[in-house]
Parts: sequence; C-alpha cells; structure tokens
Amino acid sequence: MARPIATSKRLSTDPTQDSKWLVVHSDRLIWYEYEQGRLAKSTEEISPEELSERIGRSREYVCGIIKNAISRAKSCSKLNNSKH
Repeated sequence: MARPIATSKRLSTDPTQDSKWLVVHSDRLIWYEYEQGRLAKSTEEISPEELSERIGRSREYVCGIIKNAISRAKSCSKLNNSKH
C-alpha cells in the first residue's frame, strides 16, 4: 500500500490570503490582471471595485494607483512636449 505524500503547511496555504504578501505583491497582481486583458485583446474596462476584488486590496488603494499612473503619464507627456 502506498504511503500518502506529506505536504508541508507552507505549500498547502494560499499566499494571496496573507495580508503581508498582498502588500508586497499588489503591483504585480495589478500588472497580471492588465496583461490578462491585453493578451485576450479585451477592450472591456475593469472597474476599481472589480480590480480591488480580484487583487484583494481596498478600492481606495486601487484608485490611488490609478491616480498615480494618470499623474505620471501627464508629467511624462509634459516633459516630452517641452523637448520639442
């Protein structure tokens, strides 16, 4: 009779359920969701509520990330326009 394979507790737990892990990897999860849509050639927008649910962070966190991205894009655009 075959013996059951012992699995470590570390392998059996889902790291995405750990709040410390989420804080460190939230940007990667957002990137992953973006890439999934891009690879599927989806033009459907993901709402901040849906994205926050998918990555396990608050809506405020997601909105902050979006606002920072918009701000950086605008400042990059201003830099490029001033060089011409």
